[in-house]
Amino acid sequence: MFPRICFRVQSPGLVFQTRLPIPSKGPFRAVLKRASTKLSLDRNSPPFVARARGYHDVSLFDPAAGMGTAVGFAGGARMLYFRTHPSSCSHDHTSARTTPAHPRYRILARSLAHRSITMSTENITIIGAGVIGATTAYYLTRHPKYDLSKYKIRVIEATEVAAGASGKAGGLLALDWHGPSTANLGELSYNLHKQLADEHGGFEKWGYRALTTMSISTSFKPRRTANLPPGLDWVNEKGLEKASLLGTEETTAQVHPYKFTNEMMRLAREKGVELIMGKVTDVKDGSVTYVSKDTNEEKTLDSTQTIVTAGPWTPKILKEAPISATRAHSITIRPKKPVSAHALFTSMTLSSGKTVAPELYARPDEVYVCGEGDHLTSIPETADKVEVIQSRCDDLVKQAGELSSRLKEGEVLACQACYLPVMERGMGGPMVGAVPGRKGVWVAAGHSCWGISLSAGTGKVLSEMILDGEAKSCDVGMLDPSEVL
Repeated sequence: MFPRICFRVQSPGLVFQTRLPIPSKGPFRAVLKRASTKLSLDRNSPPFVARARGYHDVSLFDPAAGMGTAVGFAGGARMLYFRTHPSSCSHDHTSARTTPAHPRYRILARSLAHRSITMSTENITIIGAGVIGATTAYYLTRHPKYDLSKYKIRVIEATEVAAGASGKAGGLLALDWHGPSTANLGELSYNLHKQLADEHGGFEKWGYRALTTMSISTSFKPRRTANLPPGLDWVNEKGLEKASLLGTEETTAQVHPYKFTNEMMRLAREKGVELIMGKVTDVKDGSVTYVSKDTNEEKTLDSTQTIVTAGPWTPKILKEAPISATRAHSITIRPKKPVSAHALFTSMTLSSGKTVAPELYARPDEVYVCGEGDHLTSIPETADKVEVIQSRCDDLVKQAGELSSRLKEGEVLACQACYLPVMERGMGGPMVGAVPGRKGVWVAAGHSCWGISLSAGTGKVLSEMILDGEAKSCDVGMLDPSEVL
């Protein structure tokens, strides 16, 4: 009878044990698959090794010497290997032990017999330190199953945290402005934003506050006139044609996206998340390759689970991702006097006869103004190379001044541009979930202008998908990447 290798596999939701016959001579290969665990034993060349896909190789024994004893790890599971008699198998799932040695079975000196066992570390890699990557890292570290000794979480970012749209967006949060595919996620995320602000001082740290949101129409030659709503005293009443309510302080709010994203990342790093500065060049099942920003050296990391949250740069990592990039310019103005907490969606007919539609978001210490998007240039390699067209920013300054004398007299603080990730097809929302045909690869991208609003919910459900195996907080089935990939 051939000797047998006996082992027990134990991981969350999975406990089993089995025996494999080991021929005393000749090539040998056995593959064991169970749930997410794959173990390969190969004796074509010494030393006899066990390879767990995507994990470190574990040397077991020299095939010429027969059976050996070792402990190895795979798939986040505990695996124990034992030296046995031809007809016996002993096992223990807390330490490796051997049965009495047969004279022709020599244990290698580097055997791990009688050594205590700890669970292996599962490597989770997040690509992109924008708002989706930051909230995903945050919620992974707040998940009940998160254990720093079991999970190693890394975030790889090419430039800086919140370098793209996550740092240059308006920061509007909306409870019920979402379509069928994102309605559940939108409601969850809105409530989570409030919880985060309450728990971590978001009112002071990232400017979280409730807003009144209005739609207003103005004209150089108004056909009719309207009165300003109460509290909106910083908008010029002259030329106002229409003002209507879009959202109350119960249904709309705001954050400063740059501050919010950076604080989420800081809180995640407090719990053990590592931030790596580098540009990802390749994602394979079980590994991520990147070029270090500091040394320009190419490095490869083991990665059990890889989450692509690269916004408009997602297609550079997942070639099949149907995401295009729309550039948006914006400015910020510091008014001489504080303004009320309003978000304004406008339609303005200028003296030139041109109609424009800038959006304005009043923050505690500034007013953010953005305009329409364009596709005049292709997205650059990294966020720090985005081209800003000064004339487009100048147009926004002029439009803000026509709408509000207080803004016309204010100080322009920033002229900037970013790219929004826009889905080219699908159900009207981003992709959130597992990439089909790519074991251990996930994607959350394509949020367009709703990235900040949907960020908290996206991070929450991704953490559940990865650590629980399913989204529990809300149904995001319509956002399954398999629908578009």
